Amino acid sequence: TGEWTPLVENATRGWYLPTGHLVFVRPEGSVFASEFDLGKLALVGTPIPLLSGVSVSNSIFPEFDVSASGTMMSVGSLSQTDFAVVRVDRQGRAVPVDPEWRGFFNSLALSPDGGRLAVSVTTQGRTDMWVKQLDRGPLTRLTFDGTLNYRPAWQPDGRTLSLTSDRTGFSFLYRLRADGSGKPDRLMATDTSQVDEAQWSRDGNWLVYRTGVSDNQRRVSARRAIGDTTRVEIAGGPSDAYSPALSPDGRWLAYVSAESGQEEVYVRPFPNAADARWQVSVGGGTGPAWAHSGREMFYVNRERKLIAVEVFPGAAFRTGTAHELFPLGRLFDTPFHRGYDVTPDDRGFIMLEAGEVASTTRDTYLNVTLNWFDEVRAAMRKK
Repeated sequence: TGEWTPLVENATRGWYLPTGHLVFVRPEGSVFASEFDLGKLALVGTPIPLLSGVSVSNSIFPEFDVSASGTMMSVGSLSQTDFAVVRVDRQGRAVPVDPEWRGFFNSLALSPDGGRLAVSVTTQGRTDMWVKQLDRGPLTRLTFDGTLNYRPAWQPDGRTLSLTSDRTGFSFLYRLRADGSGKPDRLMATDTSQVDEAQWSRDGNWLVYRTGVSDNQRRVSARRAIGDTTRVEIAGGPSDAYSPALSPDGRWLAYVSAESGQEEVYVRPFPNAADARWQVSVGGGTGPAWAHSGREMFYVNRERKLIAVEVFPGAAFRTGTAHELFPLGRLFDTPFHRGYDVTPDDRGFIMLEAGEVASTTRDTYLNVTLNWFDEVRAAMRKK
C-alpha cells in the first residue's frame, strides 16, 4: 500500500530473519532481537540484547551482517575514537579549526561565506545538527527531535539550511534557520519517498536530492524550489546513484554510480540529464565536489586519495589532467555521501580527522559465527 510503519527508534539498520525475528543494531554497537509479527508488522514483546561491541562506522553504519543460511559476521571494536574538524591544504596538511573541539561527527557543510560550519554530532545514541562559528566561535544546537539529523546543505542566503531527519520515524528533508530560531518545516511534504541527502543550486532555484536508503534503490532527482516543482529524474536504476554535486553555474551535475561494477564519478548536463553522460574518475571514485571557480572537480579514488581534475569552460563539458593532491590517511570519507567541503577560496578543504585509536587495528577483530540462528532462538527462549 505504500504505508510506512515505524518499528524501532534509535537503530541504524535492521534484518528480518527466517526464524521470525527482527534483529537491529543500536548506534553504540549493541545488537538486539525481537519476535516479529509479519501480519501486524509489529514487534512482539521487548527486544533483548544479543551482542555488544560491534563497530559502527561514524555511529551510523554497523559492520555487521547475516546470511540467509545463518552465518553471522561482525567487526568488533574494543575502543572508540572521536574526530576533529580540520582545515586541510592542497598538500594534505591538517590544522584543527578549534583544538578544544572534538566529538563524534559524521557529516558537515561549510556556509556560503565560509564563516560557519553545519555539523552533525552523535552523543548518547542520537545525532543532532549544530552550527559552529569558525574558528573558535560559539556552537548552536539546531535539532531536538528524532534520533538521526545529518547531511546538512546550506541555501545560498546563508541563513537557512536543509538536512535529513528521522523525526517522524523515516528519513525526510527538512529546512530550518541556521541561528536556531523557529521550527523545522518539511520539504516536499506530499512526497513519501525517503530522502537521504540534498544540495541547493547556487541561485537557489533548484533542489537536487537523493532518495532511497538501501541497495539498488538510490536515485538522484531534482525539482525547482518555486513554480513548476515536478520531480525531474537525473540518475539511478538499475544501479544506485548518490552523492549529487551541482556545478557552481548550475549546468552540470556530478554523482556516483556503480553501474560499471565499481563506484565511479559521472557528470550529466543539468537539468536535461538524459542528453549526455561523461565518466570523470578512472579506477574508482566517490565524493565528488566542485571548486567554486567551476574550473576543477575533486573526488576520492579507490586508494583513498583526493584527486583534482581540471574542467575546461565552454558549451561542452570537457576535463583535462587529473592529479593526486594527497592520501586521506586518518581523514574521514563517509559512504554514500561526500564527507568534506571546499573552502570558498578553493585553496583547501574542511574535513574530519579521526583520533589516533582509529588509525590502528590492534583493538578490532573479525567475528564469524556459524549457525547463528540457533543462538538467536536459544536467546529468545530464555527471555
